[in-house]
Amino acid sequence: MNISKVQIIILLASFLLTIIDFNLSYWLVLEFAFLIFLLADFKKTIAIAFPTGSIIAISFFVSNVFALSILQLLEGSNLTIGTSFYLMVPIADYFPFAFIAAQLFFMGYQLVSKPQAQWLYFLHNLQHSLRLQDINVLIVIGFAASLLNLVHIAAIDQVTHVLSNFTTCGFFAIALYKKSFTNKYLILGIMLQLFIVVRSSMFGTFMVYLVFFALMLMLLFRDKGFRLNWVAMLVLLFAGVVFLAFSQNTKTSYREEVWAGSQDASVNNFISAAAEASVAKTITDKEYYLPIVYRLNQAWLVSSTMIKVPYAEPFARGGTIVRSCIDAIVPRFLNPDKEKAGGKEKIKKYTYLNLTSSTSMNIGLLGEGYVNFGKWGAPIVIFLYGLLIGFLEKKILVYSFKKPLILLLFPVFFELVLTSETDFLIIINGMVKNSIIVLVVLYLLQDARGKNKLQFS
Repeated sequence: MNISKVQIIILLASFLLTIIDFNLSYWLVLEFAFLIFLLADFKKTIAIAFPTGSIIAISFFVSNVFALSILQLLEGSNLTIGTSFYLMVPIADYFPFAFIAAQLFFMGYQLVSKPQAQWLYFLHNLQHSLRLQDINVLIVIGFAASLLNLVHIAAIDQVTHVLSNFTTCGFFAIALYKKSFTNKYLILGIMLQLFIVVRSSMFGTFMVYLVFFALMLMLLFRDKGFRLNWVAMLVLLFAGVVFLAFSQNTKTSYREEVWAGSQDASVNNFISAAAEASVAKTITDKEYYLPIVYRLNQAWLVSSTMIKVPYAEPFARGGTIVRSCIDAIVPRFLNPDKEKAGGKEKIKKYTYLNLTSSTSMNIGLLGEGYVNFGKWGAPIVIFLYGLLIGFLEKKILVYSFKKPLILLLFPVFFELVLTSETDFLIIINGMVKNSIIVLVVLYLLQDARGKNKLQFS
């Protein structure tokens, strides 16, 4: 995929504005131009392939740049440097390199050529490419893992988390297999994922799977002649924003009650929290959207590293990234100093933030790029990260020619790169472990098929 002239113009204009005195109004023009470009790329890609790059680029751009601008527009007069969930350094010190990094990420992703037509080929030939027995096995595996998840065995938490999502993928696959997209299988799969969310109070995975399912259906509808014009795009975008805001308001209310111990994690209490969120504020209130804007704004975490590094802590100069690669490959019993996932170690070392034992935060990919190579080295790190994501998707698509079932399990990989509060340890470690888990399952299914051991109706 070629980098367009529009991208180059926006990037060059960004470098030019970096030299000139900071003016948020000028940057906002470039931001909206870049957002429109990403939406146009999404619109073009969804006609022929799953828009992985567009979605991840939009997520990275919104969380590291755009949410900060929206927050500045909505609450600028009420915000000061150092305000929690806003920004820890002057906006002129943060904004230029973060916006340039967001652009370079997508450029890196685009440079890797991928067989994207495989997505449509997969949907067209799903009944010939997959066995219903294999899909049934995925559902059984996922259900068994979900039961193990309730026990919380630390040694296999990663494995059971990944495998538990196979059930949702399986139900969605049956909906595709039977060519029925409003049937009980799809609804059952989504409800199962929602049940897992209610039990764990962790909403991120549920949102990722909803996005994946919605995009796959959209791809199928586009292929069947449904025309996605700009009016429909804007309606979908607005509906998505309202849904995210509603979800954040619900999550905040539900988590506060559950984590405080005043109520149990249950479906009834979750429904009560959702009802409370829907009547407490209306979609025309600014306050309805502020929680999700604050939640999406990762600039405050990235900028938290900028007040400590390199003044009290020297640049890591690639140390954290190299360590992440080693930690992802070497098991803990051979590497007792292996970093724990979650980001607390980096937060403690590279920021002045104090986290409670129950709080999990991370400096983010852009923050890790900064603590290693500074403001102008970080965009290069993010560019290379874009190349990596493009390369990994290419490998999955090429592998799907041999074993198309892997495309049904794509959310297992998609979830890792769509999360905002992440770092290279989570990405690399997750990719290695998730790949091993998925490949082992696919190998066993293929091996059983060859030996004719699986007999599911």
